[in-house]
Parts: sequence; structure tokens; C-alpha cells
Amino acid sequence: MRKDYLQAAVEIAQEAGKILIEEFSRPLDIRYKGDEVDLVTQADKRSEQYIVSRINEFFPGHAITAEEGTGQDTASEFRWHVDPLDGTTNFAHH
Repeated sequence: MRKDYLQAAVEIAQEAGKILIEEFSRPLDIRYKGDEVDLVTQADKRSEQYIVSRINEFFPGHAITAEEGTGQDTASEFRWHVDPLDGTTNFAHH
């Protein structure tokens, strides 16, 4: 288990960023969350799934609050907050 939180966070963010760049060149798969005009794209989902899986790999048992709902609530004293793509509307409009 890796204990260097900053190093793990940077590594995970850089790899998740590569997923967003890859998704940017693909046709968009846009969905709406809830009753509001709140967009969610495949880029959001893929990058969040990657981030959550890596946090779980490095720090099993840590709680994760993730915007698209893939996190888990545990009794851990550690909680990660994940927003995989801040600015989805702008991303969706290139």
C-alpha cells in the first residue's frame, strides 16, 4: 500500500487527465443528471471510474465521495473528494 498521498494523487490525476484528453476527440455521449440541466459525459464517467479504482488500489478502505456516484462511504478517517471533470458544459461544447 502506498503511503505518500500527494504522490498518489498527482499520479492518479495525470492519468485521469489522459482519459479526458482521449475523450475530448471522440463523439460526445451526453446525459443529464436529475431534473436540472446538469450534464454528464462519458469522459466524466470514465475518468471517475479510473480515479476511484486507483484510490481503492493504493488506499483500500478510504472513503470516497465522487460526483458521479462511484465512491464508497466507509468509516475511514480519510475521505477523498472526486470531481473528475470540473467544467463539463464547457468540455461538451469544446
